[in-house]
Order: sequence, then C-alpha cells, then structure tokens
Amino acid sequence: MRRKDAAAVAKMMRGLAAFHGDVSRTTPRHFIDHCLGAKKLGDAWIASVDKKPAGFAVTYDWMNFVRVRKGRAIDLLYVENGHRGRGIGAALVAAIAKDAVKKGIQRVNTSAQAKNKNANAFYKSLGFERSHPSNRYGIDGPALKRLSEQKDT
Repeated sequence: MRRKDAAAVAKMMRGLAAFHGDVSRTTPRHFIDHCLGAKKLGDAWIASVDKKPAGFAVTYDWMNFVRVRKGRAIDLLYVENGHRGRGIGAALVAAIAKDAVKKGIQRVNTSAQAKNKNANAFYKSLGFERSHPSNRYGIDGPALKRLSEQKDT
C-alpha cells in the first residue's frame, strides 16, 4: 500500500466489516500510521483492476520461538463484490506468499469464520491446511513455495 491508497483501503475495510455484520471505525490515518513507515505494525496489500482498488489484505510477521521459525499472519483479506471469483484474492495471497518466502518466512497462517464457507474453501484451494478444531489455516514447506510461485499480478 502507498499513502495515496489509504482512503481506498479504509473504504474496503468498511465493506469487509459490513460483510461480517460489523461497523469499522478505521480511517485512512490508521492505515497510514500502522502500515507505513518505520513504526508500522503490519503491511496493507492492495489489488487493483484497471487502476482501481479491487481488494486488500493486511498482514503482520511474527516469530515462533519454540520452533524457531518466522511466520506471517494474513489478518484481513477482502475483495470487492464485483470482483469476487476472478482470482484477485488468490493473486493477493500469492503475492503475500512470494514476499514471505523472499524474506525467509517459513509459514503463513490465516483464519476464516466457520460460517464463511467460501473463505474456508478458498484457503483450502490454495493449499492451506486447517488446524483442527479451529478455523485457522496454515501453509508451509513445499506448498508455500508452490503458492509463492503462482502468478500474483
């Protein structure tokens, strides 16, 4: 995400919240303050179609000190209504995986609400494995490498 994308990401965040029956209080300033610069807490990824925002993801990196390996969490992933089913979400996740592998991150985790059947099927289709009994998903090893090599544009 670039600074100029913050308003579009905040707008899509409102769409994601509404999808889940919630209301987002996020402003563009929140994305600027927490996803850009030296003090950022995570990264916001944006997908565009014809130079217009079509989806976004928010990620953050972490360390598993027990297994001594780096991980990345996909905290949010959203594709605008008119763009769903066109590979935009998969391209976002592939770009996130590609960047993770490049930076030596060995695992990517995410989650989906149990009632969101489409999201659960989506992550499984990309090679993520469900962690029983929660709706957390993870991908690592050869599956992460394969995902990172998929087209991400």
